[in-house]
Amino acid sequence: MKIALIGAGNVGRVLGKGLSHIDHEIIYGLRNPDDSKYDELKDYAELKSVADAAKGAEIIILATPWSQTKNAIDAMAENYRGKILIDCTNPLKDDLSGLTHGFDASGGEEVAKWAKGARVVKAFNTTGTSNMANPEFNSRKSMMLIASNDKEARLFVKSLSDDLGFDSYEFGNLSLARYMEPFAYVWISLAFQHGLGTEFTFTINNKKELISK
Repeated sequence: MKIALIGAGNVGRVLGKGLSHIDHEIIYGLRNPDDSKYDELKDYAELKSVADAAKGAEIIILATPWSQTKNAIDAMAENYRGKILIDCTNPLKDDLSGLTHGFDASGGEEVAKWAKGARVVKAFNTTGTSNMANPEFNSRKSMMLIASNDKEARLFVKSLSDDLGFDSYEFGNLSLARYMEPFAYVWISLAFQHGLGTEFTFTINNKKELISK
């Protein structure tokens, strides 16, 4: 399947490489695809403009800093219409002191407004990139929540997340991104403000499951 990664920061690079390893065709959508700093991505992906990457893909993953997200959506030139658009962003303030949205609104819902006609799914936003590269910790898998108003799209992204090695859960409609994004901020705060570092993750330990084993 052709998957466009819009953005080639830490999240975009880790997800792109992971998806290429499970036989997906990766296209990076970049403002300047000829920049030499992206040369290493050519080992497993095509590099195109944002509009061309979105146009040529079946699935689009939005992996941009929040401050650049609206511009990235505009740069797709509506080539997201009818396609699953996975929103990995978090509406972080520039100084990481908190979120610009929370509880009565969400970045995911803003993305759906900006990308009208896309099948927006919130996912891959609640943990760090080291966990995305390797979601398993001490024989348990990192949890990943999936939210979308489109159940078919939600199930597809859950399957994609499972393939990447996560313990994936359908969380519900896109409005629940209002809780996923603050949950992501808990991870960020523990990692960087409380000194825990990035080598930890959230897992679900189901007591019934443990007893049955």
